[in-house]
Amino acid sequence: MAPSARATAMAIELDRLLGARDDASGTRAVRSVEHAPDVSRAALFGTTRGDENASRMPDAFYACGDALVMSHDAVVGVREASARRWEGDDDDADFDAAATALCANGDHATAWNARKRTMKARFDGVEKMSARERDGLVEGARDELAFARAVQSRFPKAPSAWAHRRWVIDAARAAVIGDGSKEDAWALETFREECRACDAAVLKKRLNYAAWSHRAWALRRLLPNRRELLDQELCENERRVRTSVSDHCALHYRSHIVKRALGARPADRRSIVLYEDELSRHLIRQYPGHEALWSYYRFVFDTMICAFPRDGDVFASIKSFIHEQCDVDEIVRVDPARAERDAPTQRRLALAFEIWMNVRVARERGESVVIKHTRATNGSTVEVESKARV
Repeated sequence: MAPSARATAMAIELDRLLGARDDASGTRAVRSVEHAPDVSRAALFGTTRGDENASRMPDAFYACGDALVMSHDAVVGVREASARRWEGDDDDADFDAAATALCANGDHATAWNARKRTMKARFDGVEKMSARERDGLVEGARDELAFARAVQSRFPKAPSAWAHRRWVIDAARAAVIGDGSKEDAWALETFREECRACDAAVLKKRLNYAAWSHRAWALRRLLPNRRELLDQELCENERRVRTSVSDHCALHYRSHIVKRALGARPADRRSIVLYEDELSRHLIRQYPGHEALWSYYRFVFDTMICAFPRDGDVFASIKSFIHEQCDVDEIVRVDPARAERDAPTQRRLALAFEIWMNVRVARERGESVVIKHTRATNGSTVEVESKARV
């Protein structure tokens, strides 16, 4: 078989596998996609035995359960066949070039846009459709999100994939908007599904800023002021932060939740900010030397200044805490294993925070700040010259 013919055959087979449905639920059978150098049973399972119900194309695909594995040769072939299909060189081949191309490259913006155009044609005139037709559009959007999640199982940080999810959600929202109870139920269900998609992406790739940013967008877009949901997200995020203190992406998401909680619960502003201050200090003490925690503490301090700028007791307590973290001997005494690396790093981060805090407070007072000495590595005295603005 000629190379081009084999590539087309692989694209057709991949399209067939992607289009397969679960007999019981009618949902997509393929929910995850992986790439591997070799898709033989021996390479995948360490044995020549495997699932007899699996779909196989020698040296190209192995599909079993809800997982699909593509060989590297298949990835190259599918990419080439999809490109020829778009260029009009392979018009006789019957397969979805956008879907197959995305399994080879999850950040293929042209392919995602092709799927958007197909969906947009279905959503045109949605305001004049019957309730049954709108329900069909919502189901179609849910199916598209399931396809995107399958692609993201292989490409968990692809920006174009996350942008496509947001476009699909906005399109589906147009089909339910105006129907109060249905819109609320759809928004809550969609948000939970997006959280599951983000969790799966984070498990696949740590420090996944794209996934956490998408979760923040979903919260803001779908359920912006639901207090009980904000409380749940704060609790869930705290559990994650306590077990992964270097994950600056999760901490960045926490700053989004705190901002929304402050807006939704103005009467509880003080308690919310003080709890974040207590949590940040606890984690910084327990895990010295982690820059992500100090960066989040800057957000907490900035929020604190805006919430109650004239509370001298709180700021005196923060200064005492910073001086405590500058004491290398005390850190080493608590845990001698941290002597070589964590204690000096903690001191440097604490001094850098003190410099930033002094500048932030001076600017809050309306003063022009000139930093005259900022060597934060050896404990030098920080001198901040403040000049009142004219």
